[in-house]
Amino acid sequence: MENISKLIQGIGTLLIGIAFIWGIAVGATSLSKGLQGNTITVTGKATRAFTPNQSVVSGTWEDKAKSSDEARTKVQTSAGKGLDAIKAKGVDSKKITTENVSVNPNYDWSNGKQSVIDYRASTTISVTLEDTAKANEIISTMTGNGARSTSGPSLGFTTSTKDQLEKDLKLEAVTDANEQATALAQKAGSKLGKVVSITSGS
Repeated sequence: MENISKLIQGIGTLLIGIAFIWGIAVGATSLSKGLQGNTITVTGKATRAFTPNQSVVSGTWEDKAKSSDEARTKVQTSAGKGLDAIKAKGVDSKKITTENVSVNPNYDWSNGKQSVIDYRASTTISVTLEDTAKANEIISTMTGNGARSTSGPSLGFTTSTKDQLEKDLKLEAVTDANEQATALAQKAGSKLGKVVSITSGS
């Protein structure tokens, strides 16, 4: 199971599709002379496998007490220990996000009336890792320091990496679409005119 998990973590794909509508030029005639119906539509696609270079894991700390203030203080203390342990693993504090503490009362509805038993507080710490192999270690650190539940790793890539991947794939998709349209136009005994419309999606 662990090997399968690591394999899943290590592989990802990104697909870019770009739909083009080209005008079909017949001799010297073009779309500008009213032949808007003479068009050809193709979708160029490009797919690339990549290794994720970013992983997000989260841990949630919970505690309860007789008063809301006490519950909030207890969970802040326990989550603070978890936060220190995460930083001790070499994680940059800028990559750590601590969400606000929420406090909710637990009620007793016996005897036909509502009464507060105690208060439950919780807070979540999210960690963004550029070393995706470190995700399991950070999750273990969270659970070993009081986290009641964890989520992740949510795998992806940094903004700069994503932007570059998308630029490269769009160029490949344009080339693919152009080749398709050219081949179809030639088969129809026509020539490719100007691009009328472009729609990009991922």
